[in-house]
Amino acid sequence: MLNSTQRNGSRGFAIKKSVLAMSGVLLFTLGSVNTIAQETTPKKSSSRVALEEIVVTGTLIRGIQPTGSQSIGIDKTAIKQSGAITPNDILGTLPQATNLFNSNTALNPEAQTVLTVTRPNLRNLPGFSTSTGAATLVLVDGHRITGMGVTQSAVDPDLLPTGVIENVEVITDGGSSLYGSDAIGGVINFITKKEFDGVELDMGYGSGDDGYTSYDTNLTAGTTWEGGSGYVSLSYSDREAILGMDKDWSQSGVWTEEGLTNSNTECVDPVGSSQSKMYTPIPSFGISVWIPVGTQQNVGSNCWTGAEDALVPEEDRGNVFFGVSQELNDALSLDVKGYYSERNTTWAKYPLGDTVSFGPATFSPTPVGTPFEMRNAGSVGFSYAPHAGYNDRDGETNIDTYGITPELTFEMDNGWQVRSLLHYSRSDNEVLEPDSNQTALQGYVASGKINPLNIAASDPNAIADVLNWELAGESEQELFTARMIADGAVMELPAGELRMALGLEYADQSAKLRQQNTVIGGLGAVDYPEVDRDVQSAFAEAQIPLISGAPGIESLTLSASLRQDDYSDFGSTTNPHIGLNYQPVDWVTFHANWGESFNAPTLMDALGANATFGYFPSVVGLVQDAAKAAGVVIGPGRTDVSQITGAEADLEPQTADTWAAGFEISPPVVEGLVISANYYEIEFRDILGSFDPRSTAAAVAFADKYTWNPTQAELEAAAAETFNGEEEIVGKDAGKVAAIIDRRTTNTDEARLAGIDFAVTYQHDTSFGTMGYGISGNHQTEFEISNAGGEFVDQLDANTPTTLVSGAVALERDNFQTKVTLKYTDSFDVDNAAQVNGVPLQTSVDSFTTVDWFMGYDFNGSGYTEDLSLQFNVANLFDTDPSLYRRNDQPSYAGFTLGRIYTFGFSKRF
Repeated sequence: MLNSTQRNGSRGFAIKKSVLAMSGVLLFTLGSVNTIAQETTPKKSSSRVALEEIVVTGTLIRGIQPTGSQSIGIDKTAIKQSGAITPNDILGTLPQATNLFNSNTALNPEAQTVLTVTRPNLRNLPGFSTSTGAATLVLVDGHRITGMGVTQSAVDPDLLPTGVIENVEVITDGGSSLYGSDAIGGVINFITKKEFDGVELDMGYGSGDDGYTSYDTNLTAGTTWEGGSGYVSLSYSDREAILGMDKDWSQSGVWTEEGLTNSNTECVDPVGSSQSKMYTPIPSFGISVWIPVGTQQNVGSNCWTGAEDALVPEEDRGNVFFGVSQELNDALSLDVKGYYSERNTTWAKYPLGDTVSFGPATFSPTPVGTPFEMRNAGSVGFSYAPHAGYNDRDGETNIDTYGITPELTFEMDNGWQVRSLLHYSRSDNEVLEPDSNQTALQGYVASGKINPLNIAASDPNAIADVLNWELAGESEQELFTARMIADGAVMELPAGELRMALGLEYADQSAKLRQQNTVIGGLGAVDYPEVDRDVQSAFAEAQIPLISGAPGIESLTLSASLRQDDYSDFGSTTNPHIGLNYQPVDWVTFHANWGESFNAPTLMDALGANATFGYFPSVVGLVQDAAKAAGVVIGPGRTDVSQITGAEADLEPQTADTWAAGFEISPPVVEGLVISANYYEIEFRDILGSFDPRSTAAAVAFADKYTWNPTQAELEAAAAETFNGEEEIVGKDAGKVAAIIDRRTTNTDEARLAGIDFAVTYQHDTSFGTMGYGISGNHQTEFEISNAGGEFVDQLDANTPTTLVSGAVALERDNFQTKVTLKYTDSFDVDNAAQVNGVPLQTSVDSFTTVDWFMGYDFNGSGYTEDLSLQFNVANLFDTDPSLYRRNDQPSYAGFTLGRIYTFGFSKRF
């Protein structure tokens, strides 16, 4: 571990390397421009033609489509008709984005202080919930931006104003041969506006059941001039919270034959047990003991604390995005884009509570009483809410991030183009969760200043001292990138031009993280450890036309790409990719590809070695099935679970082999009809993640990670391995702990995934307008996981839906558009449902289907109605509840919905 002086020196060196790399790229580019400009002056017309050739996702060569790969595009019209408010909402329309489709695109209500960024997960790749990064690469205009999150390092797509998104391009195959790390599940590229002329105002208002409201405003203004353009886009959105009590389907607890019963004990009315004890002298032995008097009394009844917890948090977000383009001469142009985003998320919480043991132990000498004195003793859960001095604080997650990207483009007279890009971005991330000082609490309970059976009458100063406490975390993440790509035609082959792209890239990454249970505002005094790395990369791509215009072969094209990435912390990796397109006729295309990809551990994974200890009361239902599988009998009265999270040291990259094959048919006999399908397989190795503590298979495969029925010494030893454990176990009795589970992230697993993407679209004109129909989906045919070299276990047997489908019918007539979209999640079998007397209460979860309806009208008027558009959208038209999923002490639903939400919007251009 570096000391502060060493860290600062190392960071300074990294910055110097970044500056050198940046300077080298600029000097090389400008030097090349100057030299070539002296030799020849390109004609203006040829420059313009070259500029019109764009680069699409999945290739670095201009003017071509990816060879061998499936490409999915979402254009501005589709974005508008989806009713999407955020970029993640846009991705939620894709069945391939398995964690967002028909689900919650906001944040995970079960882990609000851990998962501060919602990340798309193409292909349902495992390890997603525990890894700090992502195996799906998210790009903005073809380049990376810095990761976000306190204990995450993932791009938050919602930092972009939807008003600047021109389209979204998705490649569902491995892309490490072109883009490097993270592109195992695929690549998502948000393409922003190149230019804008005028002023456009977009406003939307959403309203739903239970008082839910949302607002969003986007203002874009720009202009063009001779040889250039510039624009700026400002957006602001505000969303109210949805609480557990707002949705009766969200309740959690313990299931019985009669239904769901509450299981939480830290309630406004204390819940537990109490018994009177008398301090009784025993003269013959010269001692005094506390003797129980009467029978033990149960106190209070369980409650559902989730009623006042946020299912969807309150959130406001402000975004700024700008773009400037300028032709410097006939050959050279400069584009600069930048962004700033601020997100503030507030998590409503049930009033803070605790569980404590109180009163005297049976034997003397502690505590000492007076002869025949009576005191109450027991264990009770309570909330601080009844006390007049209690200040109800919500949890918070806040993210500020910004970035800037200048890019020089040089057009050569031989058709080659050189693109030199610099990028710098940074994110500042914060999480605050109200907490209580366990050490202080135990002292005040022992002294009698806090009475857990009567919090309202407790000492105000003692309550204030205990509640002057929080779990706080901060992180800073930075990324500097310098990249140069040159592409163009190499030679003329009989079937066409052989085209190539060559590139070099340098990246400097750094991250700082601190987190602590501390007095409110005390995090600033905590050490701020930092790690950094640099990555040097070289890559090449070629597209080779093999045959063209032959009988039975309209075209046959081969592509090949290769990239090597050299990481300063764990070494180098080389990843190839091969693609093939075959057209027997011009309306049929077959494609196939094979490649290798990887996902590097993030710097937050390295900082995650600062392990965290969690203590969870009254959740024994989570591990009952796991204990049964492990042959363990949980001891009586053991209702709690402890967990260690973080990351193991010396993590290695996740790696994958991927291949896919498919076709696209546009039969001329049915104009407007397009049919496509794509079969894929993924061999995913060294998966960076952790096991599910509820899994019966994990309890067997990772038996050494479970400590069942722990002793007090074992509980204290586990807590000592974490930064906050000693605080978390103050006053905790190991006799109430069912298990300690070590879930620190490591390279544990292998997985095999396979499936089929399919799509059919048809558009035709009628007497009443243009009709469009479409259906697309993903069907998983294989999903097996091997834990730590064990047998592969079929994940599709239970607890995983295999089919996700989206269907739509649209009509466009003159200035009017309407669209109905259906989203369907298949039913699935379960093996982790709650049981009564050994009999599961559920063996399958029903399918989940929602329907959205969009209407829009574009005015062709003058004055106020000139360039005015109106939109109306109803999400979840039939107000369908998610499917019931009976699990003890977990949310009792599969899928997610905000309910029926009406959204009204307008767009006006000036």
